[in-house]
Amino acid sequence: MAEPGNYPVQPGFRQIPFAGFSKTGYLSMAFPDTGLHIMPEDQQQEFTFDDLLKKVLEHIETRWEYFSLTATEKISVAASMFAGLMILCLFALIVIFFFSIGLLLWIGDLIDNRAGGFAIAGLIFIPLGIGAFYWIRPFVREKVIQSILEDDDTENQG
Repeated sequence: MAEPGNYPVQPGFRQIPFAGFSKTGYLSMAFPDTGLHIMPEDQQQEFTFDDLLKKVLEHIETRWEYFSLTATEKISVAASMFAGLMILCLFALIVIFFFSIGLLLWIGDLIDNRAGGFAIAGLIFIPLGIGAFYWIRPFVREKVIQSILEDDDTENQG
């Protein structure tokens, strides 16, 4: 058999001989040199069941580590948000407490009866408390669900 022809090849390409014959004895073509080289059949790796099992176990371990990191991140974000909200609620309660004392003293002086001022202020806060309870529950639930969905969207994109 004749050797492959020594044809000029453009830079970045390499000549690969094939088993087919041409006038020179080999059919050769130029392909882009990607750095990938085909191994002969006797050097190709064969994966055994043990190798496959190792790969599956490595994959499961990696997925577990990813899940653990994701759960840790979500818990830490939730804990920091909860701590911030608790501090905000504490200061809001202090402010509301002092405003309510001022309101009940003002109402008591207005009707010349401090005990009546306490009673009227308490009656004002009962419907406000009930309204806040029914307004905040769905609002918080909606925000938590929206936060979880946004976290899932960013994970799926990245």
